[in-house]
Amino acid sequence: MKSEYEEQVISGQRCEAIKIFYNGVNYKSKLEGKWAAYFNYLGVGFGYEVEDGFPTTAGIYCPDFFIYKTGWFIEVKASPDLLTEREKEKIGYFETHLPEWANGIIIVYGNPENTYDTWFLRDVLGVERTEEEVKNAEYTAINTSFYSGSYNPVAPVYVIDNPIDSGREELVKILYSGDNIRQVAKVALYGTETNVIRKPFVEIKDFTPGYKSAYEAIKKEISEYYVKPYSVDRCVQVCDYSLLLNEPFDVLANICLNGTIRPKLKTSHPAISRKISPVIPGAILAHINRVLVYIKIVPEINQFESLFQIVKRGTTKTNYCECKKYVIFTPDTRYKEQFSSIGVSIITPSDIGE
Repeated sequence: MKSEYEEQVISGQRCEAIKIFYNGVNYKSKLEGKWAAYFNYLGVGFGYEVEDGFPTTAGIYCPDFFIYKTGWFIEVKASPDLLTEREKEKIGYFETHLPEWANGIIIVYGNPENTYDTWFLRDVLGVERTEEEVKNAEYTAINTSFYSGSYNPVAPVYVIDNPIDSGREELVKILYSGDNIRQVAKVALYGTETNVIRKPFVEIKDFTPGYKSAYEAIKKEISEYYVKPYSVDRCVQVCDYSLLLNEPFDVLANICLNGTIRPKLKTSHPAISRKISPVIPGAILAHINRVLVYIKIVPEINQFESLFQIVKRGTTKTNYCECKKYVIFTPDTRYKEQFSSIGVSIITPSDIGE
């Protein structure tokens, strides 16, 4: 028996989706690629099919996109008329049985057009953009050229091509057990800190001399605001393995620190948006698209100099678009200070409770 989708393709109600490759990711349709391009141009941190699937009464369901900052899933469809009954049942069930770490799911239809909506931008995508910026992102995304087909540049990062000894194999098992990658990411970001300072992110919507005093007063009020570190709510292994080309690391994970704080302040002004964002060593989350954690698995550091130089060449400084943290996962702690000098943390199984 043919599926509803197959019947609609045969009857001409819909076209068969064309698989495309865009920005290191294989997408199942051009429409999904356009939305991915739209998110990129707006500076939205997102993942594509971040889970293998969620069980529903109508079968396994895997939403298209997950917005890391806000915890929203986004499903992309060509038209409401083309939603099959089975798809409706899957989405409906998922909507009422969301994972505890998710905030909701929204369905978007067709190309990314007429998307300038403050709720959608702020609460779902986690960004604040002008109408002109949104229109430019829409136009650019819709007119983006894609490569048809799929592309697999390298093997998955957790498949290690080189022969491995029992010590390395044991570390791989520990790393992939439970929430251990997430724990490694947390230690890489905060170490043993129980309190961290949140730096102010103050946006002035209409900067004129009259607002300067309010701006300075707000910055002063929240310049030293200590709270507990944000927990690592999600740590998704990145499927874009091409990012690891020429990198001496084995695992690449994309992490999500959920939310921002809007403190109650004495100083206020309607033209000024203020919030406190989590501070990551070297970056403020409000200014970046994603946090990437690269992990090198080493049972013992026998050739320190060569490993040090290889790892040093693979590290880069934090830029405006993303924050990168580099980790060596090993029981060998002899060279913590040396690797720390180039921005690489040595984390042991005992650091994460193993």
